[in-house]
Amino acid sequence: MRFVMMHIQRTVWTLTIVLCCAGLTHAQDAKPTPASALQRLKDGNARFVADQNSKRDVGAKKRAELAKGQHPFAVVLTCADSRLAPELIFDTGLGDLFVLRVGGNIADPAVVGSIEYAVEHLHAPLIVVLGHESCGAVSAAINGKPDDFKGDLGWLIKQVKVGDLPADADKKMAAGVANNARAAAADIELRSKIIHEEVKEKKVMIVSGVYSLKTGKIDWLSAPQKKKIAEKIEAPKSVKLDTIPGPSLPIVVDPRWSSVEQPARFPRLRSIFQRWR
Repeated sequence: MRFVMMHIQRTVWTLTIVLCCAGLTHAQDAKPTPASALQRLKDGNARFVADQNSKRDVGAKKRAELAKGQHPFAVVLTCADSRLAPELIFDTGLGDLFVLRVGGNIADPAVVGSIEYAVEHLHAPLIVVLGHESCGAVSAAINGKPDDFKGDLGWLIKQVKVGDLPADADKKMAAGVANNARAAAADIELRSKIIHEEVKEKKVMIVSGVYSLKTGKIDWLSAPQKKKIAEKIEAPKSVKLDTIPGPSLPIVVDPRWSSVEQPARFPRLRSIFQRWR
C-alpha cells in the first residue's frame, strides 16, 4: 500500500512539472503585446545601464533558426550615430529588433515603408523612435544656415523637426532632440494608413525616447497631443522636382524621367515589399 501511494505521489509531481513547463513554453511563444514589448525594452536597458548584460545566443543553432523566418518584437528607428546600437542598448539578441538607422532619426518615405512592412507582415507590436543627446543632425538644424549643407545632406537636415525652442542656449539642444523624436513618432502614424489603423485598434503602440551617451539610460518621452488624422492617408505618389535634392555628382538622366514631375524618392521600395508577401 505504501509503495502504491509513493507511486501515485511521484506521478502527480511528474504531471505537475510537465504542465508547468508546458505553460511556460506557451507563455514564451505567445505574441507580445505593445505594453509587454515596451517593458522588455525597459528591462533590457536597465541591465545595460547596470553593466549586467545577458548572454546573447548568436551561435550556429540560433542563426539556423532565424534563417527560417524573423519575428521581431519591436521596431526601433534611431540615428545613424555610431554610438547608438539598439541591440546593445536594449540588451537583445539576433532577430529581436527590426532596426532602422538614419541621420536625425527622420521618418522619410523609405523609413515609413520599412516600418509598414515590419508592422503588417512581421506583426511587430511596438515602434520606438530613439533620439540621442549631442545629435549632429539636430545641432545642424538648430545652428546651421540654409546654405550650409548641399545635396542629400542638405535635404536630410531640412527634415529634422526641432519645433519651438527655449531661449536658453543650454536647453535648446535637449529640447530640439526631444521635439524631433516626438515629431518623427507622430509622422510615422500620420504618413501611413496601415500603421494608423493598427494604432487605432491598439495592436501597435508608438513611443519615443532620448538616449544618454554618458549614462546609457533612456528618457522615455510623453506623447504629444495628437493631430487630427485624415480618414484617408496615402503614400506620396509624386513630388515636385524642387523638393528632391540634386545629386552630388552629375548623372545621366533616364529620358522616361524627364517630365515635369518625378516619382517619389525610393520608388521601388514598396514594389520590393510586394514581392516579399
